Amino acid sequence: MTQDVVTAALDLMRSYQLLPEAYMQGVQGARTLAFEKPGAVVLLGHTYPEAPWFFFPLNMSMKYTLPAMALMALAVFGLGRVFKTHRRELLFPWLRPASIC
Repeated sequence: MTQDVVTAALDLMRSYQLLPEAYMQGVQGARTLAFEKPGAVVLLGHTYPEAPWFFFPLNMSMKYTLPAMALMALAVFGLGRVFKTHRRELLFPWLRPASIC
């Protein structure tokens, strides 16, 4: 979509009051950011030209629940422990796919 079509659609929605004014201001701000700074990331109220190194860990910590993160950590710990004792049994199934690639 071009910028003119989006602007016309937003003006139409604002004139008919299809959405709350605060929501329309947020959409307008996101649209402005997307057209003026493509690839920019807004994180905790700050605008970055590209995703900083802590974007994904911080994003995961906000989206996942505490029990889900605990289960992920437990799974990583368990896989490390099993891999230490049963390395051959875990690596053998990967030999054939690895040889094809």
